[in-house]
Amino acid sequence: MASLRARTTARLSFQNDTMSADKTDYDLLYNPRLVVKGYQEVFDRWEKHSERARAGLDCYLDVPYGSSEAEKMDIFRAQGKSRGLLMYIHGGYWRSLDKKRFSFVAPALAEAGITVAVPGYALCPAVQVADIVMQMVQACAWLYRNG
Repeated sequence: MASLRARTTARLSFQNDTMSADKTDYDLLYNPRLVVKGYQEVFDRWEKHSERARAGLDCYLDVPYGSSEAEKMDIFRAQGKSRGLLMYIHGGYWRSLDKKRFSFVAPALAEAGITVAVPGYALCPAVQVADIVMQMVQACAWLYRNG
């Protein structure tokens, strides 16, 4: 753990009440692929389990919740009577990956009676994080209206 912390601790400086760091520091903080050995095997496992979830569960894929191509979600229905809804916002540090890679979160929850929604969203730097936040608000509103 200490070596990981040493490799990923950015050299941040504060000047005039602003935080600055060079690109290498930001890459270490926001791109775990640079420091996590075997990340591709993890991604491959997620993909395999996600494909299995999409093929085996009662689901609706690519349901639009907004007007852009990125504003679509996958919805996995609870098995039996639904006891609730979980909206899972996929990882990728707001700049990579896709909802399809995260369908693997649905099977255990669906089996427990939880409906799962996995929204997609536009990625940085094409948009700002504030835009993604608004997309997630739209996804929540869509689920509320259509739940």
